[in-house]
Amino acid sequence: MTDSKNIFLKIFYPVVEFVNKIDSRLLIFLILCLNLLSFNLHTNEEAYFSLAMQYMDPNWIPGSFTFTEWVGTRLLFQTITGFALKFLSFEQVAFWARLFNILVYSFPLALIFKELKIKNIGILIILQIFALNLNTQHFFGQEWIFRGFEAKTLAYIFIFYSFYYILKSRYMLVALFAAIASYFHILVGGWFFVMVFIYALVREQNIKLSFKMGLTYVGIVSPFIAYLALYINGSGSIINGVDIDWVSVFFRNAHHVAPMHSRGAMTGVLPRVIVSFILSLVSIFYFRKSTSENIRKLNTIAIVCLCMIFTGLIITHIDHNGRILKYYLFRIASIGAFSYYLLIFLFFRDKFDKWFNPQYVKSIAILIMIPFFLESVVNNIASQVKKARNEKDLIELASYFKENTKPEDVYLFLNRDELSFSRRTRREAWVIFKFDPGGGEKIYEWYMRSQAKIKLQEDISYIDTITQKYKLDYLITDEQTDYKNLKEVYHNNKYHLYEIVKSE
Repeated sequence: MTDSKNIFLKIFYPVVEFVNKIDSRLLIFLILCLNLLSFNLHTNEEAYFSLAMQYMDPNWIPGSFTFTEWVGTRLLFQTITGFALKFLSFEQVAFWARLFNILVYSFPLALIFKELKIKNIGILIILQIFALNLNTQHFFGQEWIFRGFEAKTLAYIFIFYSFYYILKSRYMLVALFAAIASYFHILVGGWFFVMVFIYALVREQNIKLSFKMGLTYVGIVSPFIAYLALYINGSGSIINGVDIDWVSVFFRNAHHVAPMHSRGAMTGVLPRVIVSFILSLVSIFYFRKSTSENIRKLNTIAIVCLCMIFTGLIITHIDHNGRILKYYLFRIASIGAFSYYLLIFLFFRDKFDKWFNPQYVKSIAILIMIPFFLESVVNNIASQVKKARNEKDLIELASYFKENTKPEDVYLFLNRDELSFSRRTRREAWVIFKFDPGGGEKIYEWYMRSQAKIKLQEDISYIDTITQKYKLDYLITDEQTDYKNLKEVYHNNKYHLYEIVKSE
């Protein structure tokens, strides 16, 4: 070894030793906190927190169309979150709930890494890259695990425990934790169990074991499924000639459930599909031959996940109405991606240990990852500061609106949807694209209002047609308009607030 390498090791290998001495649970907690912890709400949190608040307190915004809907699969989440919102602000709940989620994640994740004999340097590399942003957490379909706080992030606590017990081949515990996860998010837990069921059939080749595991899962989840079926069976798919399944899948959620039909699919989705297909070939023809038991287990999980999402991709070109796609066939994509991160790390770690001095490799890894990690932390803090500055005009508008309008007044943002405006003002939004109902007749009305808003964006005079049928008192625009039935009552650097004057 050259003198330069010796000097390099003397400088950086003590850092490696220091990092590896940290309790892995603490390290996981710190990595996720510094990347994800924030008082700023993500769009999903704005949506689900508002629904939880209205669920626990129907008088929050009395008679609200936008925020009142059947609780459905979010029963536990909305009860817990809605209760917390009685005592804390939305921002405080976001912060403390994320902190709780991250803290609880650290325990099953530490078990997974320990079982795979991945030390802290590996944990830092894997989690930092995986949790970096939404695009690093899935193949395609925009599924994610680490971001904000919502029903599925609670479900993933138990999914991680179930994942750990897959590695231990303790299948009854796998079924138990998958079932518990399903009570928090039926699709996350359900699709994970489908993956596990196929995995057990392929790996163990024991039909009796798989059947027993399936009965365990179904037995635990069946009361919740029966509860959900009461609502699902009572709702039709066609309302006044509008296919509400098509609305839910292709109009609202194509990026999640029909990714190749979403906007920008050829540049944003197709390359990821190609990479995923290449990964599947590598798994089938290369990783499958590994002598490492852990690599073979992870590889089987990854192959099953890829087979499931490719099946879903085929269905997107067959199910033109969305009857099947509405069940979010790509939910398994993040677990599949997480499996690949673990799999690829183990593969290259074993190779590098044979080819190079392990101390040298770890020192280079820490040299690369520490600045990368610190940059991510700085970006997280900077994004919070930037958002606070960008919301200055919105907060000023909300303050004026709350003080100068009646509680029953209804507003509409013409050019955008400011998701925090309703909870800041406790006023009803006429329609918000993000707040699409989970199903039933309400989604038809939401669709009609969304279509009306599109027409209004094209022709401001359509406001008269809307107000003949609906209660709508105020319109908020980005640019000034001189339409005769709109009276400007407030403006700032970013927004113009108009009171709507009803036509005679």
